[in-house]
Amino acid sequence: MQFTKTYTVRSSEIDYKYRLKPFYAISMFLDAFALYCDDNGVAAYHLHEIGKSWVMTELKVLFAKDMPVWKDELSMKVWVRKVLGVRVIGDFFLYDKKGDVVCRGTSRWLILDIESRTPDTADCVRNVFDICKEEAIPGFRFGAIEPFFGKQFIDKQLVRSFDIDFNKHLNSVRYIAGAIESIPLELRENTHLKEIYINYIKEAFLGETITSIATGEHQNFYHQQFRDSEPHEICKMHSQWFD
Repeated sequence: MQFTKTYTVRSSEIDYKYRLKPFYAISMFLDAFALYCDDNGVAAYHLHEIGKSWVMTELKVLFAKDMPVWKDELSMKVWVRKVLGVRVIGDFFLYDKKGDVVCRGTSRWLILDIESRTPDTADCVRNVFDICKEEAIPGFRFGAIEPFFGKQFIDKQLVRSFDIDFNKHLNSVRYIAGAIESIPLELRENTHLKEIYINYIKEAFLGETITSIATGEHQNFYHQQFRDSEPHEICKMHSQWFD
């Protein structure tokens, strides 16, 4: 079964051309997916009662060239495509007022044990959802995000209280926004995102400084993010931009 939620593009969610910013489309997906889980009794606060929580590990999203604009009415459709082992795969379509898909994506999730911060089995959600096997991005399979070479751009950001989510770590959308911010404005102000593929590796917490590195040029970038306290990546991402 698929779950549908309607949204209106707000003035706080648009760029200087009045278009919906891509990471707000992702926020709509995360909100709708949370509501879908809530309807099925497995939202984050339900799982917290048994010492578990949802954690998204991977996300692939495609964006239309003509994104919705301020005051447009949108419809977000989400569903669970697969529950396998410790993994849950959830997909989505975002439709504009004409019924055209303006954003589509697929995500992979873990059920996390809160105390140990390690993956648990997905047994607590295994028989909850009516599985819909439709693929939002037909043929796409999750895999490694490979680096490539090019010009390198570096930015640093402090994790502040408004960046924190219900798991008390850096919100998933803020990783994406931070990664994009490392690309100089002059390289992206006359274009917008075509697609992203992100792998969340480690958590980041309040007060930590994150170094974001974007490597590439023109329409393609490889992104890495690090906590200044250790040399290991906390996130990897590819971004592709329209001409």
